[in-house]
Amino acid sequence: MKKNGRSVLTRWTLPPEPALDAQPGVARWRLVAARVLAVLLVAIAITGFANVETAGAATTGPTAGSYSGVNSQNGNGLTFYVSADQQSLQDVTVPAVSLDCTPGNVILGSHLSIPSVPLSPNGSFSTTTTQTGVISGYPATFTYTFAGNFQGVNASGAPRAAGTYTETVAYTDTTPRNCTSNSQTWSATRDSQPVQPTSAPPAGSYSGVNSQNGNGLTFYVSADQQSLQDVTVPAVSLDCAPGNAVLGSHLSIPSVPLSSNGSFSTTTTQSGVISGYPATFTFTFEGNFHGVNASGAPRAAGTYTETVTYADPTARDCTSDSQFWSATGSPGSSQPPPALAETPITLAVPALALGLFGFVFVVAKRKRALRAA
Repeated sequence: MKKNGRSVLTRWTLPPEPALDAQPGVARWRLVAARVLAVLLVAIAITGFANVETAGAATTGPTAGSYSGVNSQNGNGLTFYVSADQQSLQDVTVPAVSLDCTPGNVILGSHLSIPSVPLSPNGSFSTTTTQTGVISGYPATFTYTFAGNFQGVNASGAPRAAGTYTETVAYTDTTPRNCTSNSQTWSATRDSQPVQPTSAPPAGSYSGVNSQNGNGLTFYVSADQQSLQDVTVPAVSLDCAPGNAVLGSHLSIPSVPLSSNGSFSTTTTQSGVISGYPATFTFTFEGNFHGVNASGAPRAAGTYTETVTYADPTARDCTSDSQFWSATGSPGSSQPPPALAETPITLAVPALALGLFGFVFVVAKRKRALRAA
């Protein structure tokens, strides 16, 4: 019942009744049934009230879309996306990370990029990932730790999150060195953007930027929205170990399957020649589509890596290290639907009618002419 506009739990009581032993047989069972019914009604009322309270306290996962913010080390911030199913963070990027190395006090410049971080129902997330690469011609191991929590909304109603990250690098030049960014804090809020669509990304051309240079990248979404086509990073720089040789190359992949959830990933291998020696080129390209940006343009982001192995005669391993990228669909690039097949028009005209009126119908594809016989 309601009292003064508020829901209150009604107290259920039963009037005093004679002892069961004093009741006739039929009356005794009726009295027992009435008491059982009263107890059940009270239980149902309490359960329903509790369910209402629980439902009122229920919360949903963080809103899908792009988030951006700041970190405690520099002014370059960070970005990430919440997946459409609200089950993970995707394409986490800290574009500039500074690491101090021991021994020697060497300073490294790097970046942090993590393809996916599982998101718990309570809004928390944490991951540690490892990648291999090259530092100044020496093999290196990169380790990234990223953790945090979603924390409701800020004063403007925007969903927000905060946490910490750490990057470490271990390599040996003449001395084993351990480098670290130390633990850094970060905070982020959801960017202003339209409601995110759940449909497949539009067909057409996409272009964007990468973290290694200003030459960007391009690709196309196929007309049937089932694949990326003609993925191209026109300029890629690779560092080789041993020797610290630097190679100039490019990345090109004819086709990458596109999953129904907007994710894509592929690794392809090609054979070639470096300075007269046989070489093997390996390209890895992956990412996710992330709905639309503030202008309504479809967008995607991810990472790529190119590696080259050859012997001259020393065996050498070269890598671009993992690089991050982002791209948007070009305005007006949406492709028209496939043309409808031309279908001949068939007319059934009685011969008698043709003879009476002296006309012949000449039928062509998509055209119909009428002339006198």
